Amino acid sequence: MSRVLAVDFGRKRIGLAISDETGIAITNLQQLSFTDPSFWDDFSKVISENEPSTLVIGKPLTLEGGESELQQQIDDFSTHTKRLFTNLEVVYFDERFTSRIAESVWQEGRDLKGSRKKTSGKKRQQKSESFDSMAAHILLRSYLDSV
Repeated sequence: MSRVLAVDFGRKRIGLAISDETGIAITNLQQLSFTDPSFWDDFSKVISENEPSTLVIGKPLTLEGGESELQQQIDDFSTHTKRLFTNLEVVYFDERFTSRIAESVWQEGRDLKGSRKKTSGKKRQQKSESFDSMAAHILLRSYLDSV
């Protein structure tokens, strides 16, 4: 098996996670700001540094199984990615519950530390970064378990 990169796509940011060659270990990568002018350069750097053969993009279906309002943006992202990285297989994978699971996992970790204080702007930023990566991690684990 070769490396697989997962993308948890959001309106402003994307979370990233990469597997090892065996598909067992997963590493959370940094989030990227989709609205940043350097986004495609930053994303290209992630691709070149990690050399994945497959890119798994979360497909945010509704509970009824229909497409979400974000799907057109995701399709545009996928099309542009395929043009830039012709050797990269791009697949969609149902991500309906990854954000909810990531929030639950993040909250459990916070509760174990006993932290109930109001968080600062910096802490909220760190939370969103870890949250985006965690959602990509969960997406990737679900995908790898299904293949």
